[in-house]
Amino acid sequence: MVPRILRMTALLGVVTTALANPSPTRGGRSHYENPELEMTPATEAACREHLERNDLQKIGPEFGSGQIRLPFGFTSLTLNEFSKSFVDFVLHAPGGIVLDVGAGLGAVTLPALNKGTKKVIANDVNDGVLRLIHKRIIQEKMELFLPNLELIAGAFPEKLDFAPRSIGAIYIGAVLHFLDLPTIQRSLQKCFDWLAPGGRLFVWSATKHLGGKLAGLSGFISDLAAIDPVLADIYGPSLNLLDLPSYIALFKEAGFVFPKDAPPSYFSRTGVKFIESAGTLDQGSSSSVVLDGREYVGIVGLKP
Repeated sequence: MVPRILRMTALLGVVTTALANPSPTRGGRSHYENPELEMTPATEAACREHLERNDLQKIGPEFGSGQIRLPFGFTSLTLNEFSKSFVDFVLHAPGGIVLDVGAGLGAVTLPALNKGTKKVIANDVNDGVLRLIHKRIIQEKMELFLPNLELIAGAFPEKLDFAPRSIGAIYIGAVLHFLDLPTIQRSLQKCFDWLAPGGRLFVWSATKHLGGKLAGLSGFISDLAAIDPVLADIYGPSLNLLDLPSYIALFKEAGFVFPKDAPPSYFSRTGVKFIESAGTLDQGSSSSVVLDGREYVGIVGLKP
C-alpha cells in the first residue's frame, strides 16, 4: 500500500492529500490517540477567521509568552530561547532538509523557511493545524517559500518514516514528555537513523522539576488528572517526568554525542501561566508550576 502524505501544493494554495512517495519522505495518515483532540471543521473555520483578521492571539486564551490554547491542545506562536538555536542552525544542516515535529501553527517552521533553507518538513498529528500553517504563510506574504515546504500529518514516531541519512536537522519541541520511555527510546533511535552525519536533533521537554502537585514525582504518569486535573487539562492525560541526566543517557543510548557549542542544559520559560476556564491560576496555588529554572530541558544531539 502506498503511504498517504499531506503535501503543500503551491499552485492551488492548499494542502492536498497525494498518493505519492517523494524522496526522502514517507509518511502516514493522521492518527489521533484521543479523538477529542481532533480539529473539527467548525474549529478550523473559527481559527481561520481569526487568522483572516490578523489576530492570532484570539484563536485561544493566551498561555504565557507566545502560547495559546486551542480546542485540541496548546501551541506556540513564538520562538523560545532553545528553538531559536534550531532556526540559527538550519542553514548549516547537512543536505539542507530539516524536520519540525509537532509543528503546531508554525512557530519554528516559518522562521526556518524564512532563513532560506532547502526544504522544511512540518509534521503534526493534526492535519487541520497544518492547513493553518499554510494560511499563515499566505497571510505573512511568504508564498515564495511554498515550494520549500512539505506538510506531513501523522503521529510521531509511529506514523513517520524517512530514508536513512536524509535529514539535516530535526526539531522536537514539547513532544517527548507525552511519551512513555520505550516510545522515547524508539523516537530517538529513528531520529538518529534519519539524520545525515553531522546532523543535529534539537529536543526540549518538560522535566520532573515542574513542581506544584508534581513535586517529588518522576517517570511516566499515565493518569495525570488523578494528580492534578488542571495540569491534565493543559498537558493531556499523561506526562513523562524525566530529568536532564535521564535525557542525556537516552541520547547517548541512541548514538548521539553532544556538540561543544550546545551542551545539554535546563531552562525556564519565565512568565508561564496556567489557564483554566475559571481564569488564571496564581503560581503560589496548589496547582501551579513552581518555577526554579529547571522546568524544561534542552538537548542538542549530534550524529557523528
